[in-house]
Amino acid sequence: MVIRAAIFSLLFVLSVVAQAESPLVDVDFSHSSNEVHIKEKGSFDGVLPQGGAVDSPYWNSSIASSKVLSENGKDFLRIHVEKFGDSVQFSWPVQDLKAPGYYKLSVVFKSGSGNLTLCLRQVPPPYESIWSEKANADSSGTWCVRTYTFRIERGSTFPIALFLIFRQAGDYDLASLKLSRLTPDEFYAMIARPDKGTTNFFRN
Repeated sequence: MVIRAAIFSLLFVLSVVAQAESPLVDVDFSHSSNEVHIKEKGSFDGVLPQGGAVDSPYWNSSIASSKVLSENGKDFLRIHVEKFGDSVQFSWPVQDLKAPGYYKLSVVFKSGSGNLTLCLRQVPPPYESIWSEKANADSSGTWCVRTYTFRIERGSTFPIALFLIFRQAGDYDLASLKLSRLTPDEFYAMIARPDKGTTNFFRN
């Protein structure tokens, strides 16, 4: 009985840890197989990862497409913005966003065309943002990792989504996007570390 109780306790602790470490959003763009074809005021034609949505064709004249490509044996998703109207934006729902709370957001991408905007925002009107940051592309057009740690002071009674926004025409290559919750200790430990800057995501 003692052994059984010990095993049960260990499994319970492991389960709690696994739940605590589970990302709120975890997108692998190489697994983009959900076909999306929209032609309204603007248009989008291509594939997205499971759970991803694009709404900009419904309210502005931007034209965009996407396809999975491969480089050095690794797949990624290329977003091609052919015509820029107001913005091209994709979103993933965020469940159980707690405020106040600490978070880490990482994106792996490259672009010779422009930067990305990352935004946690209300889905319905009035579309209020609770956090936003511009992710600068590497000037050489190589793969880079951009990681942000931040505290959210207040939440929302409305559904929240993580938005990935493109604000000019061109090509944007996406590898991954991850939003995780941090403990206060993890947060303060991370902001104390020096910024390692750009990493070569596809180095062999």
